[in-house]
Amino acid sequence: MQLRAFCILILLLILANCSADMKNDNPEKTKGKIPIYNARTGKVEELVRVVKTDEEWKRVLTPEQYRVTRQKGTERPFTGECLLIKEAGLYQCVCCSTDLFS
Repeated sequence: MQLRAFCILILLLILANCSADMKNDNPEKTKGKIPIYNARTGKVEELVRVVKTDEEWKRVLTPEQYRVTRQKGTERPFTGECLLIKEAGLYQCVCCSTDLFS
């Protein structure tokens, strides 16, 4: 249970970073690279920052994805559809495709 809580915390931190960085009104300030840990290689890498307007995000994300990732929305604890998923796999950020956890 502690591992799941840790993974969720990491996911929320990454999503908060994506959301906070992309809310900037001046796209020129958000250009650049983001340092992030790559679990596959064990190294910190720099990823190109994804910069889109709110209209562009609304076109590529579902309403729920947009609410959570762009507007800092959330769901009530222990009610999400992913709560009971036990499948092995690689989970990625829906906005920037960054590996979150496996």
